[in-house]
Amino acid sequence: MRKICFIILSLGLAASAFASENQTIDPDDDWEAESPAPPPEVPAEEQAEPASDMAPQAPKTTPIYYGESSDEELTLNPNAKPRTYRIGFSLALDMFSENRVRNTSVKQGNTNGVAFSDHFGIEGGILFAFDIYPWLDFLTGANFLFHHGFVHGGLRTEYYKYILEFPAEFRFFLPLEKGGARPFVSLNTQIRKPIHQRFEYDYHDETSGTIELLIDWDFMEYLGIGVEWNKRFFAQYQLLLVSVRTHDGKVFGVYDAGINTWRLSVGCLW
Repeated sequence: MRKICFIILSLGLAASAFASENQTIDPDDDWEAESPAPPPEVPAEEQAEPASDMAPQAPKTTPIYYGESSDEELTLNPNAKPRTYRIGFSLALDMFSENRVRNTSVKQGNTNGVAFSDHFGIEGGILFAFDIYPWLDFLTGANFLFHHGFVHGGLRTEYYKYILEFPAEFRFFLPLEKGGARPFVSLNTQIRKPIHQRFEYDYHDETSGTIELLIDWDFMEYLGIGVEWNKRFFAQYQLLLVSVRTHDGKVFGVYDAGINTWRLSVGCLW
């Protein structure tokens, strides 16, 4: 029985193999061989550029300075950092009420024939501004001051002074900015060193000697209020709080504080 089953199975396998070898594909048949679908087409503008052997270089940036069109330039160059200082110049008109000219005491105004003084100064120079905080900056520099005055009553005196001036000023900006204008309050220390003095009296002229000039120093403290436009132009008005002069080994006040001694200054920074 087993032999009969084995013979039948062997015959079946042989017939199947013979049929596979002689099988043909009908050309009229609609059968198509399966193949993978082609990849979808990518638009030319979305095709990736071939990789470069070198890594892309970051564009070079140019620093942006205060006083320029910061909004526009920061948009073009967002990585730029603003400069923390500015440089410029300033001009000022000084009106003095001096109560002592050399060894002569004088007063403001002519009362009962007492000597009085009438004088003014013009100055200009270089200026540096350092931005400490958005609401605070510091100004310093060097100015040249021309001081011209009269002393009337008794012995008439006309005098000229040429002075070097070194300011040290803090400006406190108020949170009231509008249209690029920023108001501020200033505290200004003026250190003044006379370099030449000439006095013309009724009967003779006299020029200060070198020794006298070396011992003369003026220290003046002003309180002011002003406005700055677009971190570039400014104007301010200042009143004298206190003043000290050193002369001939002595220290004394020399200018009248308050509205009798004031200065009006303008400047440009960039």
